[in-house]
Amino acid sequence: MYTQRHEPFRWSLLALVPTLLLTTSARGQQPQAPGSPTGSVLVRTGDPAPATARFGSAYDSVAAAPDGLAFIDRSRSALFLKGPEGARTIAFSGEEVAGGARLAALSRVSAGADGTLAFLADLADSRQGIYRIGPDRTSPEEVVVTGSTLDLGDGEATVAMLYEPVVDGDGGVVAGVQFFEGTSAVVRYGRASAPEIVLKSGDPIGAEVFLTLLAGPAVNASGRIAVSTGLESGATAVLVLSPGEPPAVAFLLAAPLTPQSPFVAYAPPAVGDGGQVAFLFVNAGQLRLRQFENGFGFNVAGPGTPAPGGGTFTEITDVRPGLDALGRVFFGAQRSNGRRGFYLAGTSITRLAETGMAAGDAGVLDRIEVRQPLAAAALDAGGTLHFGAEGTSASGLLRTSAQGIGIEVRSGDPIDGARFASFIDARVPFMGGGPALAPGGLMIFDARLTGGSRGLFARDRDGGIVAVAMDGDDAPGGGRFDGERFAYHSINASGTFAFLGSVMDGPLPPTYSLFYGGLGGDPLRKVIDTQPAIAPGGSAGDRVEAAPTRINASGRIAVTVKQADGASVLWGYDGATLSRIAGPGDAAPGGVFTSAFTGSLFTGLPIAPALGDDGIVLFGAQTASGDSALFKARVAAGPGEAPERVLGLGDEVEGGRLSPFELQAIDRESSGRVVFQSVYSDEFDFADFLRELGPAEKIASRFDPILDIGFVLLVSPQLAFTGDGGLAYGVSLFDGTEAVLLRQPGEGADPVIVAMTDQASPDGGVYVSFQPGRRSPARLATDGRGSLVLAAATTAGPEAIIQFGSPNESPLADAGPDQTVECAGPSGADVVLDGRASSDPEGTALRYIWSGPFGQVEGAQPTVVLPLGASNVTLVVDDGEAVSEPDAVRVVVRDTQPPRIATIAASGILWPPDGRMVDVSFSVAASDVCDPAPAVALLEVASSEPTGGRAGAQVAGATIGIDDRQIMLRADRSGNGPGRTYLVTYGALDRSGNLATAGATVFVPHDRGR
Repeated sequence: MYTQRHEPFRWSLLALVPTLLLTTSARGQQPQAPGSPTGSVLVRTGDPAPATARFGSAYDSVAAAPDGLAFIDRSRSALFLKGPEGARTIAFSGEEVAGGARLAALSRVSAGADGTLAFLADLADSRQGIYRIGPDRTSPEEVVVTGSTLDLGDGEATVAMLYEPVVDGDGGVVAGVQFFEGTSAVVRYGRASAPEIVLKSGDPIGAEVFLTLLAGPAVNASGRIAVSTGLESGATAVLVLSPGEPPAVAFLLAAPLTPQSPFVAYAPPAVGDGGQVAFLFVNAGQLRLRQFENGFGFNVAGPGTPAPGGGTFTEITDVRPGLDALGRVFFGAQRSNGRRGFYLAGTSITRLAETGMAAGDAGVLDRIEVRQPLAAAALDAGGTLHFGAEGTSASGLLRTSAQGIGIEVRSGDPIDGARFASFIDARVPFMGGGPALAPGGLMIFDARLTGGSRGLFARDRDGGIVAVAMDGDDAPGGGRFDGERFAYHSINASGTFAFLGSVMDGPLPPTYSLFYGGLGGDPLRKVIDTQPAIAPGGSAGDRVEAAPTRINASGRIAVTVKQADGASVLWGYDGATLSRIAGPGDAAPGGVFTSAFTGSLFTGLPIAPALGDDGIVLFGAQTASGDSALFKARVAAGPGEAPERVLGLGDEVEGGRLSPFELQAIDRESSGRVVFQSVYSDEFDFADFLRELGPAEKIASRFDPILDIGFVLLVSPQLAFTGDGGLAYGVSLFDGTEAVLLRQPGEGADPVIVAMTDQASPDGGVYVSFQPGRRSPARLATDGRGSLVLAAATTAGPEAIIQFGSPNESPLADAGPDQTVECAGPSGADVVLDGRASSDPEGTALRYIWSGPFGQVEGAQPTVVLPLGASNVTLVVDDGEAVSEPDAVRVVVRDTQPPRIATIAASGILWPPDGRMVDVSFSVAASDVCDPAPAVALLEVASSEPTGGRAGAQVAGATIGIDDRQIMLRADRSGNGPGRTYLVTYGALDRSGNLATAGATVFVPHDRGR
């Protein structure tokens, strides 16, 4: 039955005015509270994402433009344009637009004949806007936003609400506008021209008076507008507004007298280029399709109308109708044979797309959404239908024409230039989403990307982000990850991570499983299935029946496994081996366990047990004696170690008793302190409790005052020990305010506001929310060292992950004094570096990281090899939270020792002294400690008898300055001397410029006897 009615609208909008005005005026007016921890943005909507996003199978809207197909994904993260060269993003969530606002969610795209696109957007600051993108495809241009004013001719009015826009043939955007003053208007926003009021409340419509819009308008290429309206008499009508002409009534229904009386539907009409108008109206609670043309109106289709191929239509759906160039009407419907789809009515009704039809590469059409707001379908002027659907072989955006059905955008196709779209998702399982933080700043978080795909990402403290697992990625053991079911992710300081995930198209039916891996190359692997298979059609977010702990410093994790019989077993995993901790039949204090389930027994919602770095896990369980309590055990228990009861059913707490024992959140410190949220009163209210010694102390409960800002309505299931005695928790107040508070050590100390809605946020806006809904709050993440991380919606974000905590002072690096050392070999010298003078203001143990020609080494006093010459070596030190500024030491490796050289002539005596020139070769040996190949050169050839003997040169073929080892000497001597001696000198020069020389002699004796 179609039950929307228009009569109460006059009063409902006026009733909203005080609330809307209050909301608008409050935004940005509250500064950050004094004493609040300083926050910093780690990642926000619109930031580039280091992953391959993929298109899904469902879409918000689609429109055919001259240069391609424009469409918005179901998660409303981005506007895409698919052209001949593929799909590209042309507007996205997080994009900054005119006036400094940021897009939060995009919807309802439309296209004009000139290529202009227009879409409706929610903004981060809670306003709504219509934006235009011209044929040149530049950045979105603001058309109109809520909160702006418009001169209606009889005074200014303030825009309160916008209907989906349409575009005429000249690129003008036509929009339906509701004003805070209770009036309505149809406005045309041309390019570079003032807004034109086409129709406004109070305008005469024949004997009637226009009062309000029932839905957004329609426009054709020539500017003719059709709009569904409510009139002052209570009647409903479809009006046609032609340029330069008074409004014409295409269809009029008197004020309805009973629920069965007919009225015009709250759905946009359609107007064709030939002037035809198609629209929906309601009769006896059922939608019917009607067409108006050339002054005549007639019913096109309704329940009972014969359907193509036999049978009848049982329902006409509220999909916006469309008209092609021939005046045929497009509509959505369901048939008596159970099939649903889209149809075209002319002289007869034909099927455009219907479940069960063959769809080319998509196989057979299996699922088509034919009702708003899920349907995405548009008929272009040529009669081609573009629609979202799932087939047996493929899904995505399809088209149907005379050539049959084909795929335009396939589900799973990659999206270039993916960006983060959202970090707060109501579909995530209870307490299963949000960031998780490790000591030292490593963070793992879940995020939805442009296009709607979802994944897990790790961020280091320097801002580097990598994808851990993505929707559609290959999963260990076969199949692909289902991105909608990532949950309960955590990471430790060494980069070991774990999460729950589900696999599609694998060898086994889908279920939730625990996956485990590491950023440092430890391969991802499936550890264990945590529950029986998910039934076909099970939706993400409502099927998790068991949750894991966080992963601790040593890489251990505990996980609850739901068995087929409904009982649960708690297992421990150390990265290699599973070990049973507690389960049915195991020994328990006072009896035996029947199930190890941590969470609410009434709702069946699990919560994660709490595991500390000491290896102790805190978990909920039930025993055969009827006890329901929190127990603690060691993950790797030794022989004879049994779980201990901590607290539970019937125990006294401040202000009440734990009866029944119903948990919503827990955390534990290694010191033994426990914080938990449980029912404690006859009113079944939840409260936060801290247990140290003795009865548990109440931290927050309903009606508690919070400083001077209000009283608690509900405690949020958000609890986390932050280290140094701090405890963070979430509350919602009676005035709708959400707050995250920090309880610091000290008896009677007031809590500190970490973050609060309507308070300034570090991204330049104010906080809007910290959770998507009561059922799926985001977790509070802490590193146990005073830092807290949470996901928040803000007026500037629109969403961000924000870190709070006391600022850590960076350590100071001291690389020691400069050094000069003697070379010890061809590779240089072994040098001992010394960073022991480095310091940390908090006295934290440091990690020493040296960088230089050797690459990178660690340690306070490492020995490295440095080459000959001067080297700059840089030291940074890391205290686990911050890295120091670099400090450099200059190390000179010098070579002050000359090479060694020796030489000898192959022939040391020349005889007989007959004056001939003799070839003499020389052997030269040279070596050096630091230079493996010192240069050898002939330096000099000298004669003891520079004059005398025969005429002519004594030496020939000797080239001084090169390695010349073959020269010619004359076999001659003076007749009155002892003989002639040639001295041939060679030099060896190393690369440091050290020179050594050696000589060899060649003798020409006076006579044979010498």
